[in-house]
Amino acid sequence: MRIWLFFSERGVHLHPFGTVITNPASHAEFVKAAGIHESGNRMAWMLFRFGFSSTPPAAHRRPAASTLLNPLSEGPSLQEPLIE
Repeated sequence: MRIWLFFSERGVHLHPFGTVITNPASHAEFVKAAGIHESGNRMAWMLFRFGFSSTPPAAHRRPAASTLLNPLSEGPSLQEPLIE
């Protein structure tokens, strides 16, 4: 997260490739192609591209309330961000 914040402060956009890390088949292909040797507790856990560009589009994500079994009935809505 620190590197992401470091880049953001300097106007550099970062795009993580989470699927390559979390999908076992993709991960195996990645470490083989990159010549990475994982052993013990060592694992390649971050892959991203970065650079200067126009502002990237916002990610379209489900509202947090849509993933809860018992949505909160009090307080601010989890479906809309709190803007102060």
